[in-house]
Amino acid sequence: MTENLAPADSYISDNSSPEPVSGTGTSIGNEPEIQDETAERQDTQEQEKPKDKQEKLYANKYKSVEELEKGYKEAEKFISKAAELEKQVSAYKEQESKLHEWQQALQNGYVDTQEMAIDNMASMHEFNLFANALSNRPYL
Repeated sequence: MTENLAPADSYISDNSSPEPVSGTGTSIGNEPEIQDETAERQDTQEQEKPKDKQEKLYANKYKSVEELEKGYKEAEKFISKAAELEKQVSAYKEQESKLHEWQQALQNGYVDTQEMAIDNMASMHEFNLFANALSNRPYL
């Protein structure tokens, strides 16, 4: 679906005013307009500068001290809320860990985690006694 354009259809006309060629020493008469435009740009820029100086931003965001204080109080609220959520998450992780230990104890045939812990301590004590007995035995 491409259209073939004839050369006359694709011709682009230049409607801009002629510019003087540098180095020829001749001008067409556009220089006063260019100077006027440059002067207008400078005036506009000078008028905008005082606005920038008047509009001082606090913490690069707030236009007034009151807005800055309000933002600070809101930030404090979010920080305290985040601390509370962090405490809740750590509490949930601890509960999850205890639940995992309890499930493991049940799978190994214990009534609860305390019974499993006692059995593990007894097993470790027996192992240490056996290891000590081996270390005191003379080599053959």
